[in-house]
Amino acid sequence: MAARGLSLLVIVALALSSLGCARTWDAQTWAGTRPELAGHSVGRLGDATPYLIAADDTLVVFLCRWSLDAPLRVSLPPDASSEERGLLGRALRAWEGVVPGLRFEEVVGEAPLTVRFREDDREGARTAAECALRTPIPARGPLDAAIVAASVELRRSERDAWGRPIALTGPELLGSAAHELGHALGLQGHARRGDSVMVLEVDAVRRIGRRLARGEALEEPAMSALYALPSGSVVERRPLAPGATAAVDAGAATAEASGSSVAAVRVGDRGAWIRWGSDFEYFLRNPAELVSGELEFEQSLDDATP
Repeated sequence: MAARGLSLLVIVALALSSLGCARTWDAQTWAGTRPELAGHSVGRLGDATPYLIAADDTLVVFLCRWSLDAPLRVSLPPDASSEERGLLGRALRAWEGVVPGLRFEEVVGEAPLTVRFREDDREGARTAAECALRTPIPARGPLDAAIVAASVELRRSERDAWGRPIALTGPELLGSAAHELGHALGLQGHARRGDSVMVLEVDAVRRIGRRLARGEALEEPAMSALYALPSGSVVERRPLAPGATAAVDAGAATAEASGSSVAAVRVGDRGAWIRWGSDFEYFLRNPAELVSGELEFEQSLDDATP
């Protein structure tokens, strides 16, 4: 990294999209270099899309999760029925069983994690999670990063082949809530296969919802592995071609000159939007392919003009 560094707070908010045909990153090999994961299964961790930030001709790929220093405050939908609140509570308890030290505290009103029902015409649930990354970025070791906020939007119904709304059953809502909470806790993207609530296939998620409704435990080794690591653990520091991040670095310098110290990044599997302060924004295409090496940074970078 250049000596000047980037005195920024990076907030990463992830929007979900289809994983498509992108390869996974090699989590199994990487885990072998991490003493924290000795004896741990990493499950489908390699299917998750890590966070990323580029600066000074380096692409830094890293993992991010919530701090467990205190209970995670969560606000449930104020319009939820008693049955819905019970199902959402079961989804929270299921994840507590996966991550040692994770405890949710249900509160009224604003909270770092909010769960709401969406009643508009858009299909499916969606989740956005925000990871705060403080810079300058160190040359080695973990980054100073943690998820600080997340929002989950659930649907009470889906539409059939004729466009008619069909209400979700209790187990179906339970499976959907568990899936979206998995994104909110730090597993972005979707598991390509396997017995995971993080798969994209709706029927598979609903099957796990039915198992949770019967009282079975949730098993997600990828999440267990994520929380066994320090937040901000670096997957890769990838050197880029000289000048590859020139436009990004120029935008960061412009933001710094105006006193901005925050960058907002929204990452999905098909695109990422990065905004630093009020002065600079740019886009990345197919970040999952960028992480896996199928796409070069220069090909992914789009519209990075300060």
